[in-house]
Amino acid sequence: MLKRFNLYEHRNKKVRTFSMGMKQRLALVQAMMEEPDVLLLDEPFNGIDDDNLSIIYGLLNEYNKEGHTVIIASHGDYQEYCNFNKVVTMSAGKITELK
Repeated sequence: MLKRFNLYEHRNKKVRTFSMGMKQRLALVQAMMEEPDVLLLDEPFNGIDDDNLSIIYGLLNEYNKEGHTVIIASHGDYQEYCNFNKVVTMSAGKITELK
């Protein structure tokens, strides 16, 4: 998993020395290691650079296609990158769009 998330070369470093994006990717590794049926992610893309974002989008799409449920709470618009079955957009606590 560390290789898939572009963290393998940092495996012997202390987590406290990681950048915010590296810590985000490590949290995703931890969340996905046990292959849960439902993956609930809150702002999983914060602090992640563009190169690693494309890797994460691909891994989340793959995980979803394998039959797992992926729920993402985010302020960004990542719909074009994550090809999920349903997308719910909310504003002020109300659903404004359901695709």
